[in-house]
Amino acid sequence: MSGFYILEKRYPTFVTSMNYNFLKKTNLLFYIFALIIISIAAIINGFPLWYPDTSTYLASGFELETPADRPIGYGIFILLTSLNGASIWLVIVAQAIIIFYLLNLTFHYFFPNWTNPQTLIVLTLLSLFSSFSFVTSQLISDIFSPIGAISLFHLILNHNLKKSNRNWLIGFYILSVAMHMSHVGINIILIFILSMFSKILFNQFEFRKSIAFVVLTLICLLSMGSALGKSTHVFLMARLSENGILKKYLDENCNKKTYKICAFKDDLPKSANAFLWEKYSPVYHTGGWVDSKPEYVEIIKGTFSSWEYLVLHFKESVKTTKRQLQFFKVGDGNIAYREGTSLYKRFKKYFPREFNQYKNSTIYQTEDELMLDHFSKINSVHYFITLLALLINFLFLVFHKNKKDIFYWFVIFLMATIFVSNFLNASLVVNAHRFGAKVSWLLLLSAILIVLSLRKKHPEIPRT
Repeated sequence: MSGFYILEKRYPTFVTSMNYNFLKKTNLLFYIFALIIISIAAIINGFPLWYPDTSTYLASGFELETPADRPIGYGIFILLTSLNGASIWLVIVAQAIIIFYLLNLTFHYFFPNWTNPQTLIVLTLLSLFSSFSFVTSQLISDIFSPIGAISLFHLILNHNLKKSNRNWLIGFYILSVAMHMSHVGINIILIFILSMFSKILFNQFEFRKSIAFVVLTLICLLSMGSALGKSTHVFLMARLSENGILKKYLDENCNKKTYKICAFKDDLPKSANAFLWEKYSPVYHTGGWVDSKPEYVEIIKGTFSSWEYLVLHFKESVKTTKRQLQFFKVGDGNIAYREGTSLYKRFKKYFPREFNQYKNSTIYQTEDELMLDHFSKINSVHYFITLLALLINFLFLVFHKNKKDIFYWFVIFLMATIFVSNFLNASLVVNAHRFGAKVSWLLLLSAILIVLSLRKKHPEIPRT
């Protein structure tokens, strides 16, 4: 120590520069390790994870055409972040950077003395024991659901934000909304919830902020108008087919109306997925996704025209939401798409330099049944950890004394995000494990932070 002290006295500029360079290198290593941990699922696979929808996103981005069933936003995101096909890994890096930024901001907000090693520990726990890394490492828009929610929390309730942070968060929020049609409804509900929280915490509803973000959310609809017009009616009809409401409505009205779909009323698909995608679906015999719209819209409006049907809608929504809350397995759709499939062709077309990585990836090289067995073992661990996390969250909410603690309401907000996301996706689209998996990791995040909060102080609520 004495030698270093003498060196510092004689050569202060050199020592200052040395410390700066060391810190600079240390921070760089920290960021690299963080991104590796977040993307570990893709790294283990040897290629970013894919889903059947990835094929559509690739085509929409590189061909700049809005698909029938989703906005073009995520396709453009792939195009831009991959640097026009230079590397598909850059898409995953971009997603990892955004979620890392938001989580690190959150950690430092609630725990002012937070350290880099603590960040790495939390990220490791999330990646190993939840859907976190799987969602971030996947080439679909699912990670943007929690990105939008966490951005909103800080934008509305975090009164200590720097201007630069606020600008980034607004950008991330706009990006997240533009990625998926469900994000419009999810985020408008979350804005209302956060406004109520603001009243509890700060004694004001944050009307201006709330209205501004609702307007901003609705403006984002302009980026998906074509997709909304092409597909909303088909998704809603698929849901009505699965829950039996369509069958009941057709039985009661086909003697009065000349609907084309009446010819199929006794043979409607039992699942929404079958209604949407199977070749035998009535959709492809009643005008397809475009020409079926007038008839489908009339039927959908008809099912909301009486109290009897409204009650049915409510009951089915409760039932499907309850089911969806139990659906959060990883690996849903993550099987090999080999030669002849559209995904295979599009990876080869848009990322030719990395196509061999795709063919040599773990999922591609593993038989589907064996891969599903691997995912089943992973999900067994995830289910156990999620139940434990749920218990920790429940105990915290019941026994935490300071109900004016902003961290307390952050925990409630994360649970509300999980519920709202599952509710809207289940009620309006289909039950699917990926809809649950994209937000289920928030439960473990809050549980970890609850455990850490037992020894740390939270930020003071600003006086207003």
